[in-house]
Amino acid sequence: MKKIYGFAVVFALSIIMLQLLSNQAITTHAQDPTYSLTVSRVGCGFVVRNPDASSYAPGTNVSLTAVPNAGWEFSGWSGDLGGSDSSEYLPMDNNKTVTAIFTEITEYSLPENIVVSEILQATTEYSLSVNIIGSGSVSVNGSSPYPAGSVVQLTATPAAGWMFSGWSGDLPGSANPEFLLMDSNKSVTATFTEIPEPPEYSLSVNIIGSGIVTVNGSSPYIAGSVVVMTAYPSDGWTFAGWSGDVTGMANPELLLMNSNKSVTVTFTKIPAIIESCDMAGAKKDTFMVGDDVYANGTGYQPRATYDIYVVEDVTWVDGMAIPPRVPGTTTTVTTDTNGNIPPTLLWSSPLTPGKYDILVDVDGDGLYYAEADALDDNDIEVTAGFFVIPEVPLGTIMVTLGMFGALLGFVKVKRSLPKIRLK
Repeated sequence: MKKIYGFAVVFALSIIMLQLLSNQAITTHAQDPTYSLTVSRVGCGFVVRNPDASSYAPGTNVSLTAVPNAGWEFSGWSGDLGGSDSSEYLPMDNNKTVTAIFTEITEYSLPENIVVSEILQATTEYSLSVNIIGSGSVSVNGSSPYPAGSVVQLTATPAAGWMFSGWSGDLPGSANPEFLLMDSNKSVTATFTEIPEPPEYSLSVNIIGSGIVTVNGSSPYIAGSVVVMTAYPSDGWTFAGWSGDVTGMANPELLLMNSNKSVTVTFTKIPAIIESCDMAGAKKDTFMVGDDVYANGTGYQPRATYDIYVVEDVTWVDGMAIPPRVPGTTTTVTTDTNGNIPPTLLWSSPLTPGKYDILVDVDGDGLYYAEADALDDNDIEVTAGFFVIPEVPLGTIMVTLGMFGALLGFVKVKRSLPKIRLK
């Protein structure tokens, strides 16, 4: 029996501890509180609160302004706010309830010899003067003068390129719109400041070689703009990269305009090539007497005609006059739509053995310049563009084959003889 009783006590204490820990966890993870403000009134009037919200964060100071109706006056506050000032601040450190008390103005009987209209007027009016600094306008409800106790809403509207900076005079702060209680003559100034123009930056594009660069927009560019630059090489040239404020080989390239920029694009000339070949276009450097000599090449202007020279092999020096052609060789070649020279017959059935060079006079000036012209002069032992060699007679070939066969027979016989050892 004692064991059962002890178990029950331990179980009950465990339940109590779990409940306490659960309540503590809930309290620990509770969200930060917000506080409500309930405003009521006694009599005829209303209360303007700023900020006007359904709940407030802890520490918020709420401005309360009591505005009586005509024939009534504000007497004071009750609840969580005391005093008789019509404008008060209420710190929100808990849920609050405030009552504004208005009392009717008592009418008095005056002697018959006093004219009441000259002493008390049914409504007192106050003027509102609105001044503007900068460029913009201010709109208000109603028009000046305003009955005492009126609340005027002022809304500032800046002109294009300007912004509202704030109020001064009888209405400080920067809230927009703002409310003004007309309990005296008022003067308010709205200040507008010009929005500064974003800075502009220049872009300079320089070109080395032959080609163009396109960009979006035009210089100068507004700060923060992104410029897309695309390089287009001319025919016979290739894009070689960017330098300056943009580096690399990407094309197109993006450039952020956060300062003045200078960019250089480099194009390099694609070297024109001319090579001796056979009729099918396969590279060939040695021709027998009577073989047709062809040539092909790349790197030229599309659909262009150039002077071509087949000359006896010489040592080429920049600026030298191109030697005379070998008689019977082709004088011009024409490229296709891609700027290539297709296999073209240069020399039909040459009869003169020797070493020869092929030159395309790209600039057409009759002079040789390594950077301008295409030359095939160093394919055979770095000495010439191609060889024409004599045809070997059939008899010579048969004699050579016979000698080679005899040599093989001699080697076989020698291997078959027994070896003699000397003692």
